[in-house]
Formats: sequence, structure tokens, C-alpha cells
Amino acid sequence: MPYNIMKMLWLQDRHVLFDEDKIFDEDYCKYYYLQHIKEVKEYFQGSANLLILNVEEKGSYKKLCEFLGKETKYDEFPHLNQTKEQ
Repeated sequence: MPYNIMKMLWLQDRHVLFDEDKIFDEDYCKYYYLQHIKEVKEYFQGSANLLILNVEEKGSYKKLCEFLGKETKYDEFPHLNQTKEQ
């Protein structure tokens, strides 16, 4: 299998090879994504060093700034490269 279509995902002390058939398998990729999120939450359980943020939610910019200890410059995330609607 060519190197460019084989990817390696590291999960803690193990790795999983994504082969040509699996790398585009939505269920397979979603499983490992959700597994990673679960492991991150478990690792940081009880710690104030993790912020899980949905940037589409109203007020998420302020939550991020508070978490980082920074002052807010905007009410919401700025959209600096926004296309005009027609």
C-alpha cells in the first residue's frame, strides 16, 4: 500500500493504521474521534485545564477569553474573511 494513502493514528500507547478502505469509512473514523474525545475528558477529569467549546454557540468567544485570562475585544468571534451574501 502506498505511503500517501496509509495514515497512522496514535492513541495513548498504541496506534491504529488506517488503510485505504478504512480512512474514508465514516463510522470507523467517527468511532476513533469519539474515543479520543472520551480519553481526553477522562485525562483532564477534575482539572481546570480543559475547555470544551462549541465555537458556533453564542457567548463562546467570551468563554474562551475567560479561560485564557484575556480581555474580550468582541462580543462574538470575529469573521474576518466573510464573503458577501447575494
